[in-house]
Amino acid sequence: MQGGFKTRILWNYRGMTTNGGDMHWSEKRHLLSVRAMKLWHRNPRLVKNVPRPTREIIGEILEHDKEFGDLVRGIAVEGFQYFDMVVVVHENNRYVVIEGNRRVAALKLLLDPSLAPRTKRPTYRRLSAEVRDTHALEKIRVTIAPSVLDASAFITRRHTKPPIRKWEPLMQYHWTLDRLAECGGDISETVRVCALQGDAEVHDALVGIKLHRLAIAMTGLTDAERTAVADPYGFPITTLERAVLKHDAGKKFLGVKQQGDDLIIETSPSYFEQAFTSLVRLLVREVSPMTSRTISTNEQLDDVIRASCPVTAERGTGAFKVSMEGQIVPARGVGATPNRATGTGQPPQAEEGTKPGGPSGSAKQRRERGLIPQSLRLRSAPPRINAVFNDLKYISPSARPNTVGVMLRVLLDLAVTHYIEEKNLKNDLIAAFGTYEKARELKPRLTFLLKRIGLDDGAKRTIQKLFREEVNFVTLDTLNMFVHSLHAMPLLTKSKLDSFWQALQPLFMELLDIDVA
Repeated sequence: MQGGFKTRILWNYRGMTTNGGDMHWSEKRHLLSVRAMKLWHRNPRLVKNVPRPTREIIGEILEHDKEFGDLVRGIAVEGFQYFDMVVVVHENNRYVVIEGNRRVAALKLLLDPSLAPRTKRPTYRRLSAEVRDTHALEKIRVTIAPSVLDASAFITRRHTKPPIRKWEPLMQYHWTLDRLAECGGDISETVRVCALQGDAEVHDALVGIKLHRLAIAMTGLTDAERTAVADPYGFPITTLERAVLKHDAGKKFLGVKQQGDDLIIETSPSYFEQAFTSLVRLLVREVSPMTSRTISTNEQLDDVIRASCPVTAERGTGAFKVSMEGQIVPARGVGATPNRATGTGQPPQAEEGTKPGGPSGSAKQRRERGLIPQSLRLRSAPPRINAVFNDLKYISPSARPNTVGVMLRVLLDLAVTHYIEEKNLKNDLIAAFGTYEKARELKPRLTFLLKRIGLDDGAKRTIQKLFREEVNFVTLDTLNMFVHSLHAMPLLTKSKLDSFWQALQPLFMELLDIDVA
């Protein structure tokens, strides 16, 4: 809380609160043996609420709970997670689990697969063999409630009124891309840290965000329509994906195809924008909007297009793609701009002495250059850092502010990690936070560097400034927002990005081997 207000209000589940003082029982954690804990026979999930052996309770869970196997696999692969409390009560000299029975049952199975019915034992023996550290599952930290009644309000709310609203697809896409940026663009690492099903989820997020940003950028929308499109709660991005990417009728109408993470446009930009805008408009109209049900088949979408999507522009041919910022750019480069005057899909000719589609392909960009001054160069750095650093020397912050903002955030993450590895500080980092996982985010690593003896004073002042959120624009929170362009659009101006670089330059000079020409 701000203003130094540290008094805690602790909720007592029987209706009382306590201010400060001793910790409430719900805040305390106790390390208990999994094998010694008893599953609760009065668990509402069970059909038979009678006392019986653990083996029988687990057998019933396996019989009726179709998602239980996924829970066991998750713990086997990722370890036990402490994001949700396990609550026990002490009865008849035993600790009985009253909240978290499925998780404790999963742990018991991994520790002793013989608890499963005979026909299922081979499956759980295989899962048990996948556990990297069985010893870590032997004991877990739990909360001991004074009685079932004391914990009843918490348990009731947890199972009948979930406090967390499920993310809409666009929210999930933004979260995934944020983690992708923090992982330095490493898709496999993003899959691992987010516990995704596979690379496809990251690729889906990349394509979905491009498509959504493209929809917002359509100049033919009214202000009200654009506001509806920008709403992450209400805009049906999955229906748009179905119309544009799944059904042949939509792909043929727009002249679009997907190649990996790229959306390729093979018609003239003027035609595509009219056609695409007509589809987007159908999704947000108040009366009879287009939904996944109304275009569940290719034939239904074809009928909708014929009836409601007139296009007057010449179709033409082209070779364009959708950039990460939702802009239509030449498919073989991003330096040129679509030639709308001719209505064709050919990019304008590059000026003499420049490379078509390269960083200097635009006269304006060539004059303006990038965020990082041309006078700075890296003497030595890993290829990934070198590539991002050099791109930021040439990409125009005016023309592509979203890209520059995201790449600046990525560069800082990569630079901090490189410094820690270059100075052989990884073991010290682990010692400071207990595990490397706890220091995976950028903030704890910057906190670690701030306390390091020998770090340049200018670099330390920069880190301190990043943490002063209440009186400062140049903060880590603002920098993190750059990967969420919908929320950061007002901040992504050339002057704001320049101020960020000026503030961060002393830190980069310390973290990287930068030479001034």
